[in-house]
Amino acid sequence: MFSDFPNLHPLVVHVPIVLIMLAAALQGLLVYRDWPPVRWITLGIMAGGFAGALAASTVFHAAAAGLSPRAAAVYAAHEQYAGYTLWLSGITLLLAGVGRYFKIERRSYEGLVLVVAVAAAGVLSVAGHRGAQLVYVEGVGPQGNLLDKSHGHGGEEAMPAMDMPAPGTDAPHLDPVPHEPPPAGPSASGSPNQAQPRMEGMNMPPQPRGGQPSRAPAAETPRPGAMADMPGMNMPGMSTPRSSAPAPGRKAQPAPMDMSNMPGMDMGPPALKIRPGISPPWAIWVR
Repeated sequence: MFSDFPNLHPLVVHVPIVLIMLAAALQGLLVYRDWPPVRWITLGIMAGGFAGALAASTVFHAAAAGLSPRAAAVYAAHEQYAGYTLWLSGITLLLAGVGRYFKIERRSYEGLVLVVAVAAAGVLSVAGHRGAQLVYVEGVGPQGNLLDKSHGHGGEEAMPAMDMPAPGTDAPHLDPVPHEPPPAGPSASGSPNQAQPRMEGMNMPPQPRGGQPSRAPAAETPRPGAMADMPGMNMPGMSTPRSSAPAPGRKAQPAPMDMSNMPGMDMGPPALKIRPGISPPWAIWVR
């Protein structure tokens, strides 16, 4: 229920404010008339006021941080009068307890207790006024503003500040890869000396200075048997004989491929060549 409050000092401090002022009023009645039941009630209220002032000044104390000079002066006055309130309320409780224990019923002694109780209520009023000035004038306290988060009912420390980009703005781009410096010389856009990005596996011929691409070299005519020298073209049982160099002026003929030694390529006995005009021996049976 109280976890949403940055500090419980504003809630606890109202207990001693009410009890200390009520004790001063009841002590004034005891000066003019002796009421034994009221004496014990007044003693109990004084004890509660002192306990509340002690708790508000120690356990539930609200420490400020980052104050302006004007707010710091008001805060110092509030702390000073709060200390006076604690001491005077304790002295009032001590005098009233001594009078009850030793049964001192003289009016002069009751008047002494009344003076101290009124003084405690007076400094309490000044401390409360300075506290209200801190909250409503200087803006210390609302929503935990200008408060030290390490002091409070939970004792938790404030989280470190996290710089987040504002909405609608792009986050800073971090490029971990350093860029190579450009080569020396003119590097204007479109100039031939401008550094080109290097791509793996792309071997491009150099460009001349005039900006015109050079002609690609003429494709070489593959020589016979060149497939045997290509990587990945070595098949078991497949041999491509190299033909001898042709005579000048004659077109080279590719050499026939010997596929008889390839596995799984058993073609059976060679077919018989039938000359035209000669019937085979089995043609007699067909007729």
